Amino acid sequence: EKLANGLEVPLTQIFTNEAGNSSSQPLIRRNEQAEWRDPETGYIRRTVSPPNLKLPFQMVEIEFPPHSRITYETNESSRVVQQQLWVVEGKIEIQLGETSYALGQGDCLAMQLDQPVIYSNHSAQVARYILVVSNQLVPALKESL
Repeated sequence: EKLANGLEVPLTQIFTNEAGNSSSQPLIRRNEQAEWRDPETGYIRRTVSPPNLKLPFQMVEIEFPPHSRITYETNESSRVVQQQLWVVEGKIEIQLGETSYALGQGDCLAMQLDQPVIYSNHSAQVARYILVVSNQLVPALKESL
């Protein structure tokens, strides 16, 4: 997160694997999608969107292991990332600053990432969710979405 903030790019761009792939094809097959596993938690982040397209957003699928917690700190900035999180399977809790949200299958939460975010899976089941992340940093709003 700190690297992405320093470079002023969304975190999703850090995880995109564009090495050796300079084409801008609108289709990317499942077996070609870049995947990253957090060695500490087993959290799996898969970039679903085709790489190298100049789109205003990117889709990412997350498999969040049971009894896991991930914290993202944010730096105060005049420009922030916006994202929407849609729960496909399981349950997760999101703490955005001082506000907590309990999400279940089918729920969708829009967030402006201008404050610390804690993702928690308190259940015994894997939670799977889709993030739609803006590739463009936007001016920070006075109030969160």
